[in-house]
Amino acid sequence: MNLRDLIHTEQLHLTVVAAEPEQIDRDVTSAYITDLPDPSRFLSVGDVVLTSGMWLTGPEAIERFVAALVRQQVAALVVGLVQIGHLPDVLLEVCRRERLTLLTISDRVSFKQVVDAVALGVAGPGEGLAQRALDFSRRLAEVQARGEGPQALLSEFRAGFAVSCWLIDALGTLRAVSGDAPDREQLGFVWNAMLEHGPGDGVVLVARTAQAESAGQAPEKYTCWPVGAADGHPLGSLVCAGDQRRLVRDLPIVMDSLVGALRIDLEFADRWREHGNTHVSDLVRVLAGDSVSPGEISARMRLEGLEPQHPTIVVVAEVADQRFPPGTVLDMVHRMLAEDGVRVVGAVVGHQAVLLANGKTSALEEETLPRWAEEWLPLLNGRQLRVGASDARSGVGQLATAYESAQSRLAQLESGAPVAVATTSEIHTYRALFAQLSDSASAGFARDVLRPLREYDTRHGAELISTLRVFLANSGAWQESARQLHLHTNTLRYRIARVEELTGRSLNQMDDRVDIYLALQLSEG
Repeated sequence: MNLRDLIHTEQLHLTVVAAEPEQIDRDVTSAYITDLPDPSRFLSVGDVVLTSGMWLTGPEAIERFVAALVRQQVAALVVGLVQIGHLPDVLLEVCRRERLTLLTISDRVSFKQVVDAVALGVAGPGEGLAQRALDFSRRLAEVQARGEGPQALLSEFRAGFAVSCWLIDALGTLRAVSGDAPDREQLGFVWNAMLEHGPGDGVVLVARTAQAESAGQAPEKYTCWPVGAADGHPLGSLVCAGDQRRLVRDLPIVMDSLVGALRIDLEFADRWREHGNTHVSDLVRVLAGDSVSPGEISARMRLEGLEPQHPTIVVVAEVADQRFPPGTVLDMVHRMLAEDGVRVVGAVVGHQAVLLANGKTSALEEETLPRWAEEWLPLLNGRQLRVGASDARSGVGQLATAYESAQSRLAQLESGAPVAVATTSEIHTYRALFAQLSDSASAGFARDVLRPLREYDTRHGAELISTLRVFLANSGAWQESARQLHLHTNTLRYRIARVEELTGRSLNQMDDRVDIYLALQLSEG
């Protein structure tokens, strides 16, 4: 279609403010909505540019904006007056000087109606729409054949249909954008809404923000298509600005082709991520089990690019919502820990993210957390990211203990902050202290201290250990312990003497008594 046809489309209520006669018959290729101060990188020859004028901050801004449009050889500029009230004289003068066609639009007509009119006019009715869809599918196949990724696919879609669009993966990561990029709030809103929506057909989302309502702005709309793998698990979402149900109705093959092409890229990325997750999760399970030699742990660490002798922090993180992907938690904490000189690997184990930060890191210091909290708030959407981190440990022998320490700190974490991190433990009892030890260390201490008593009880059918428990529980009171054990006091004294002889420890000495008492407590656990 040409610009004259668009201007004469009665229902659009477009008014010509400045135009050269020969410019009115220019071909129109697409329509683009923007309020960027310099949108040139998103514009193409023949575009009709629609704006609410939010960039109109002075003469310099006007010069910069108009120059960007002239440089890209757009067909016309359409200004809505809802926000700015009236057309600045400077804008009229600059458009006349640069020979840029300037139009205004009625307050009763949305920019989306103009975009739809251009899309339909460029395609033409009936067979024109079908041919346009076939042409797009052919170009999409050419993009795929060249091995280009989702950015090229979305750019092709926007060039053909004048629709801003973006792709987010299942973890909430923005993978590609063509047109206006979403901010964190828009991304978080759409991602959380699609978590609720799950697999199925496309859906129109309406974002009603307090900021937009207070400014008298209309709610933002997005049309979203879930992108799923062959087995049905979600891979991400294709998001288009505005209500695109008419496009879906008129050109279903276009959306099917685009979603199918994006699925290939997202599925490849998902499989690659799962492959890396499997390797690291095996390493984490080895650490948690504490059942293999230090040499094997060192070898596994080196396979993941970790240096066993460097200080290593073990981090365990979760979001207490089964619908919230643990892979997103892993991605969040990975970005928190990543800094120069630090190698970070991680995996999803159960519904938790477990990471190893190898090298000296200051990433979890208290002053850095507000920045991350601000970044993750839209994705968390009222949820809490909880993180437990061990102390830095050098050498592989302490990593099992570090893993248990991180788990313990996560369990003890008490904070209402959106991003809560525990890097120290609350230790008020010996039982809390035990929780910082690995199972093997605890069992080894109890086994070594009590071994001679267990062996004696086994050989002789004696009850030295049970006698010892009662005696220490009564703080060494002979009469009360003998009464509870139904023994003569002399018999009890004989048994305690045998305990001291076999263990080489005197129960009259506080240090020795503490060793035996703690060994008994650990053997109960």
